[in-house]
Amino acid sequence: MLEERLKIESQDKMVEASLWTNNRSVPTDTRGSSVTTASDIDRAMLNVLEENARLLNQIEANILTSQAQNNIDLFHRTRSNINNLLQSMSQIPGIMSKMPRLPISVDEKLCSYLLPGVNLAQVLSSSYLKEEPRGNW
Repeated sequence: MLEERLKIESQDKMVEASLWTNNRSVPTDTRGSSVTTASDIDRAMLNVLEENARLLNQIEANILTSQAQNNIDLFHRTRSNINNLLQSMSQIPGIMSKMPRLPISVDEKLCSYLLPGVNLAQVLSSSYLKEEPRGNW
């Protein structure tokens, strides 16, 4: 179900990407001075989203086959992809760079349990994740 929805969304994004002009140059690599076209950015972002869909499907398969211990690296890669996408989006001129940060709440206990050895304070300060107040359940 998730795979079908992502496939449809991916096709929609590819149609949107083809509508962009290809002569608009924007920097995409925050580590260097690489310059590319808007459609290249869309393709790169789409590839990362598709990779995340594959990673999440693998995580689900691992859980269903009692191999959840294999998911740690997959979660790390998924999180890294999301952080890289958010960083890339903030570098794009125009409306994407003006979007407010996503109000995401991170459960520190769960994160430290699932991702041992990860310094959550470092992750939060280096990404766009922002802890929001949580209600008592």
